[in-house]
Amino acid sequence: MKKRKLHWNELFSFVFIYLLCSVFVFNAMFDSWRISILLMLCGLPIFVKKIKQYIIQKRQNRIEAEFYQLLSSISLSMSSGMSLENSLKEAVVTGKKEYKSLNAELEGIYRMMQNNYSPEVAFFTLYKKTGNREIKTFSEILSVGVPAGINLAALMRWLASAYRMRFDAECEIVRILNAPKFNNRIILAMPIVCVVLFKQIAPYYMAPLYFGTGRIIMMGVLAIILFAWWFGSKLGEIEY
Repeated sequence: MKKRKLHWNELFSFVFIYLLCSVFVFNAMFDSWRISILLMLCGLPIFVKKIKQYIIQKRQNRIEAEFYQLLSSISLSMSSGMSLENSLKEAVVTGKKEYKSLNAELEGIYRMMQNNYSPEVAFFTLYKKTGNREIKTFSEILSVGVPAGINLAALMRWLASAYRMRFDAECEIVRILNAPKFNNRIILAMPIVCVVLFKQIAPYYMAPLYFGTGRIIMMGVLAIILFAWWFGSKLGEIEY
């Protein structure tokens, strides 16, 4: 599969926030800038990997939502007697604000259809540009249905309805699965919040943890928090 595009400005924003927060938190736990910077650098590759996956998945979700909306718009236009090419043109011209993630790609496949490329080839090109699995499935359906003389208007209408139901169901599943994940993250953040508050309110109370055995205890606490985060993430990974 074609490598999916990554918006680097989003990645840099998240990395910048991570650098600030991680150094602040680690310094509150260990009261040492050297240890804080070292731990921050150790965690940076893991954070970048996770946030890249999050950004790519978020963009794919936007693309799928816009693609389902495109199919619905095209099906309505074709039901009124318009051709697939003209229906796509109307969607491209009037939907620049609605298809923010797909606008440039839609203009490209519209030009391909103007140059007598078949719809299945045009939409397969759209799949190669976006890497979205639903667009690939749609192009494969077109490659089988168009040569067989299928009613494109009825096909578009049925696919738009089916994809929309699937998208809504997936969004509901994600919402249900995210609830325990957020609870786990809140619980794991509480010890760190307490450490930061105690350091500001009663620094003499936290002083023994910043020397000798105290730092070993802090490292153990950090290891337990990281293990709990990893274990909770694994428990929340459900394939559907």
